[in-house]
Amino acid sequence: MDQFEEINRKNGRIVKVILSIPIFFCVFIVVAFALYVPSFIKVAELGNLQVEILNQVDMTPVEADAYLTKLTGDSKVRDILSTNVRYNSALVKLYTKKGDYDMAIEKCSSLLEENDSVFYRYYLAEAYYEKGAFEDADREFIIVVNTAPEDFWEIDIYDDEAQARVDSIKIKANAQSRIDLVRLRKAIIDASADMELTKEKSSGYVNSFKLKDEFIEPLLGDSEFIVAYLDLCVSVRDFEEIKRIVPQAIAAQNNLSYHYYLGIIKEVDGEHEKALEEMKAALPGEGITNFDGEDFYSIAKTKALAGIFVAEDYYAKGKYTESFDLYKQVSYQSTNIVDSNNKDDFVCAGEFYSLFVWKKEPSHESLTDLDQDGLSDDLEEVLGTDKNVKDTDGDGYEDEKEYFYGHDPLRKSPEDVLSDKDYCDIFRKALPYFAPFYNKTNNQTN
Repeated sequence: MDQFEEINRKNGRIVKVILSIPIFFCVFIVVAFALYVPSFIKVAELGNLQVEILNQVDMTPVEADAYLTKLTGDSKVRDILSTNVRYNSALVKLYTKKGDYDMAIEKCSSLLEENDSVFYRYYLAEAYYEKGAFEDADREFIIVVNTAPEDFWEIDIYDDEAQARVDSIKIKANAQSRIDLVRLRKAIIDASADMELTKEKSSGYVNSFKLKDEFIEPLLGDSEFIVAYLDLCVSVRDFEEIKRIVPQAIAAQNNLSYHYYLGIIKEVDGEHEKALEEMKAALPGEGITNFDGEDFYSIAKTKALAGIFVAEDYYAKGKYTESFDLYKQVSYQSTNIVDSNNKDDFVCAGEFYSLFVWKKEPSHESLTDLDQDGLSDDLEEVLGTDKNVKDTDGDGYEDEKEYFYGHDPLRKSPEDVLSDKDYCDIFRKALPYFAPFYNKTNNQTN
């Protein structure tokens, strides 16, 4: 009897163990579900979000910021997806969309150290491009074009072969388009500074840029480029293009230079007084010698041209003192502008400024002075004095000395004192000499 009881006890324990297994299993399933399923659901949701982002769904910066909070707010989800190329690509694109370009660049650069993915490279290039770092963008886009596989299906991150092929075509095409636009940007900037550029070539650059409208948004905040491009538009009298670009450029960056181009449009439309208002708006504070930290060359040139426009208006209205004051500022500005373009132009601008504004003995060592009167032959031709005779009017004073002390070497003393109107006439006559950039814009709005 005792033997049977012992067997029953053993069998009972076995039955209890067997019966307890489903209970432990069920508890395990419940705990696992509670701990992990929510994260899996979030992963699935984020996966859908990645697809939306990679398909370039339009988002505002605010929406991008909200998505970033969602993507990075859960540490478990972040850990699960940390090595996922599509997730990280989406994350970088969101930073770019939000406008946090430095963060996008930093994250992409870090990711590329671990995985030289074409996606990371592409979004790094995009971040540079959107930031306006066009040389860096050009370098990275070239790498994308040269190293990306023909078919992204070869990259083991796609579930859909058709989508892989669509992405491969889109990314490489976008990269090449941006490369072309970055190089066109540089060509336009160089062309604008070329005093010998033909109207035909200018027109070619303008027409080429019109075809690139899809990717121009980052360029609208690039004042150096916009001013160069608008200069070409002025040179070919494409005022409709100026009307199209200027409002967009002002919305991106309210650069004072753009008022000059608005003034040109008003003048072309026959609204002279409104044109004058726009030109004056390009001359803030103390006038054209007052800078506000923007691109130096483009600001200097457009302010000088706006100054000439306003000075001409003052002259026409008999306000010779105001006109003379602005012309002096234009002369000063010219010494800054032409320095970067041509040494001889700089010497001419410097000679004129020294003589008529700075009241200092001019230096023109690289220019010819046949009569050794202190004025270069080129300047004497502009002013109308005799380059072969030191004293053109024969009153006993050399030509350069007369100008230096405020007298006219073309009129004999004592009727030779220069008035503000006389000085204005000298500046107006000599504009092509001391402001060679004016040659490209003179009479362009007529």
